[in-house]
Amino acid sequence: MPSRASRPAVAAVLVTAAAFGFAGGAVVGQQVGALADPEAAATAAPIPTEDATPDPGISLAADPANASANQDVRLEGNLEPAVGGVDLQVERSLDGGEWQEFPVTTTSREDGTFGVTVRTSRSGENRFRVVGTVDGAPMASNEVPVSIG
Repeated sequence: MPSRASRPAVAAVLVTAAAFGFAGGAVVGQQVGALADPEAAATAAPIPTEDATPDPGISLAADPANASANQDVRLEGNLEPAVGGVDLQVERSLDGGEWQEFPVTTTSREDGTFGVTVRTSRSGENRFRVVGTVDGAPMASNEVPVSIG
């Protein structure tokens, strides 16, 4: 007798397919990532980014710097020199805690710019950064504080 997959399981498969297989996967992945449950990331183990040092070649800005719970916050930045196709993982530190992977990624465009929308209900100081590998070297952007409350 055939079994029936749960809606979350089907959604996960479709999201994975969109992110890795379809031509528009990067755009869909960013939008899905922005709507994902970011609070689940708060309990995730930190990813090993101790080798990623803030680099003046990756800049990041947040708008707005003060937001209400679950309000969209736009993170935008650029790589200098411009490099396209670099996958960047958003990380967050809550109230000065350890960096943890936030469930949102982005990819730099050919002109080196990137952007993504994040949303959280965690009140207090949320510090964001992006990490990635450029020419084989792990790098991190500057930290941007966003006050949620």
